[in-house]
Amino acid sequence: MKKHKSRSIKFIYSNLSVLYGGSIALTGLFVIMHIAGLFLKFPFPAAMGFPVNVMFANPGAVSSTPEGVSLMGGLSTSLLVYRPSQIISLYSCLYITIVGGGMAYILFLIRKIVMTVYNGNPFVRENAKRMRIVAIVIVFAPLLLDILSRFAVSSLLQGRSFPGLVLTYRGFGEQNYTLIPFGLLLFVISEVFRIGVTLKEESDLTV
Repeated sequence: MKKHKSRSIKFIYSNLSVLYGGSIALTGLFVIMHIAGLFLKFPFPAAMGFPVNVMFANPGAVSSTPEGVSLMGGLSTSLLVYRPSQIISLYSCLYITIVGGGMAYILFLIRKIVMTVYNGNPFVRENAKRMRIVAIVIVFAPLLLDILSRFAVSSLLQGRSFPGLVLTYRGFGEQNYTLIPFGLLLFVISEVFRIGVTLKEESDLTV
């Protein structure tokens, strides 16, 4: 039974290694492509859509559907820039770096934790630190991306007109903030884990 469990942990570690290497490779490839595009004066399309709210300047001009339902208010959508400016290209590059680099770093730390489980010694102080770092990344990455997105959309819309439409920044997305409570919970778990390790060390010294 123990041998089967060890093989399962090793299988998980191997898959985490593949994901870790893949995230680094893809992040590096996208960053190199964007930097090369800037130097070659041929910027690649932005790697992500920019979140905007689309409001109709004259909602009454919008025709009703055959069922008699009028389109009121606005829509939430994303703008994809095929020929971005240097500022938008730099933002796109920074966005990829934060998302891909953050994911790779989280996978790296999780691999370290899984390896201690495989070796039969997970209750070490380093694992508490690793969980704390993962929690910090999960909490602050969406906040940082939201700030960057706000500046990018402001730069994108400046000097551009969309006849009949009013475009505004709609926020980074509620689904991205659902990770923040998980990050806070993980931070609490890391503190509980740290206290448990301290008690274990004191117990070992007493024995």
